[in-house]
Amino acid sequence: MKTILKIGCGIALGVVMLGIIGIILTGTCARSLEEAEKQIKLLPLGQATVMEGIQFTVVEYIVSKEVGGKPPSAEGAQYLFIHCQVENIGEIAKVPPSEYDIQVIYKGEKVEMPLLVFLPSARVGGRELSEYPYFYATNELYPGITKDGWLVYLIPMDFHPEDTKIIVSFSDVEKAGWTLTR
Repeated sequence: MKTILKIGCGIALGVVMLGIIGIILTGTCARSLEEAEKQIKLLPLGQATVMEGIQFTVVEYIVSKEVGGKPPSAEGAQYLFIHCQVENIGEIAKVPPSEYDIQVIYKGEKVEMPLLVFLPSARVGGRELSEYPYFYATNELYPGITKDGWLVYLIPMDFHPEDTKIIVSFSDVEKAGWTLTR
């Protein structure tokens, strides 16, 4: 009986230790990511950056309380549309950053993308977006080819552009960032 009790206590202690190690590592990883993001020099809207033959630009943004006359389903929210452009200026095909590699950080928190289905054009904030509004660039992009479009995020009604940054991951270590100012 004492042996079973010792084994049980040993297992419980091991589980507690693994939990503590997990919490420490998670906190360390989160802090490392925050520190890495702080090290990124933020570019103004419209300024391009080039990494590994891919030129990426956050062109502009629009804040809107509606899309096609419909407000967001989340109460107290509005839409933030980000216009992105990517071009392969290298000599071989490359996979550019996709919508999953682009994060909007507002007041230190990652902003979520709502599920929206776009038509070939959309009326946003009283403006008709002429190009296909959804940014999608997960396939290889060949030299000289440019893709552009829009990504949409939900933000609070009291949104302040100066508290926002856009982080684009080109790889696990190469990142670029933009502010929503010119």
